[in-house]
Amino acid sequence: MQISWRVAFLIVAAAGAMHLSLWKVLVVLVGYLGFEQLDRRLSQREKEKAIHDVMCGWKVSAEDPEYEDKGEVSRVRLTGSDQVITARVAEILTRI
Repeated sequence: MQISWRVAFLIVAAAGAMHLSLWKVLVVLVGYLGFEQLDRRLSQREKEKAIHDVMCGWKVSAEDPEYEDKGEVSRVRLTGSDQVITARVAEILTRI
C-alpha cells in the first residue's frame, strides 16, 4: 500500500487549520487509506475482467478455421510471429 503523501499532508494541514483533535485526524487518515485501497482493488479487478473478456472464450469458427467466434463477433486467428508481436503489445498495454 502506497500512500499519497500530498494528500496526507493536506489532510494534516487542514486539520491543523481547523484545530481538530489528533484522533479525528487519525480517523480521517485511516478512512482515506481504506478507501484508497478499496479503489485500487476495484480498478485492478475491472482491468483484469476486461483483459479476461478480450482474451478468453473464443471458439474456432465452424465455417472457417482461420477465424474465432465469440457470440456475434468473429476475429482472425493469429499464428506464429503475429501472435508473438500481439502478445508483446498486449503486455506493454497492460503495464500502462
